[in-house]
Amino acid sequence: MQALPNELEIELTSRSTSATAAPGATTGSNIKKLNCSENTLATLDGWLQALPGLSSIEASQNHIEALPDHMANVPLAEIRLARNRLSFASVASSPLCCSGNIASSPSALATNLTFLDLSGNDLEFFPSDLSKLPVLSTLLLSNNRIQTLASGVHDGKPTGWCKGFKALETLNLSSNQILDLGELPRCLIECCPRLRGLSLQNNELSLIPPALGMLQNLTSIDLRGNPQRGIRMGILDRSCTEILAYLRGRMEEGEARSLEVLAKSATPSDQASSGSDESASAKENNGRGKVAELHRSIEDITMELNNVHLTEATKYALKKKLAMTKAKLIKEERLLRMQQYS
Repeated sequence: MQALPNELEIELTSRSTSATAAPGATTGSNIKKLNCSENTLATLDGWLQALPGLSSIEASQNHIEALPDHMANVPLAEIRLARNRLSFASVASSPLCCSGNIASSPSALATNLTFLDLSGNDLEFFPSDLSKLPVLSTLLLSNNRIQTLASGVHDGKPTGWCKGFKALETLNLSSNQILDLGELPRCLIECCPRLRGLSLQNNELSLIPPALGMLQNLTSIDLRGNPQRGIRMGILDRSCTEILAYLRGRMEEGEARSLEVLAKSATPSDQASSGSDESASAKENNGRGKVAELHRSIEDITMELNNVHLTEATKYALKKKLAMTKAKLIKEERLLRMQQYS
């Protein structure tokens, strides 16, 4: 299959006949997950237009070379595009890197995307603007052709690791050709207090920065398979805790102290931030209450719509109310998600 079949596109974009569907809703708008992997798709264009409500897409092992602009309008939380033909240029100019540029109106993609798998593609550089995805927690970029994480510019687009990724928990850059980590260690220490898993296995690192030892929240780290000679393989086979301790032991005292201050600034103490934490907690609890209330309202309206004795006018009014309530729910869930990672 190379594209969305015409017959299926017609069916997905036709008006929904569901009793609980919002006025004007299509059949495709009800679909939340799509798996179209292991085909010969060259584009996701038709799929994303026919399925505007998708939260998860699995399109690995295809022939995809670019991502459509209207992907920015789809509230995707998970994107799995492993083993396609995406290059740095196609990713850097896609909604993945452009969707967070407008601070006053972030896109649906930017405010929802938590999982991104671009492993096994053709990225020659690291797209710096991925850092603008505020809730991204998992980033998988193994088996590409990235050679450096140092800051730079390629074809007018910024390259290299930079500050950001505040919500990042898992980072996999294994099996690339990385020679230089650039500011990665310092940025991870300063900006990524939630980071738990880091893989730099099978690259071309001639030196492993001891600063990585300051990532003390890590539960998994893999640095094996690099040509460096400063650390014996037996040490890199040890547990994460032992590897981090070994790296910290290789640091100069001044550098260790400086990075320790940097790490603490990324995770302020409860005492120093108690007032702001309480305020943030109150806002988050209020947001959760609104979300729960909206869920209950949707359930109540849905139950009302199941009444076979309703007049057409009442059905229409309830459907309209349901659509408005769902829209409010989406907005409140996004606000809540942003509060959790702010």
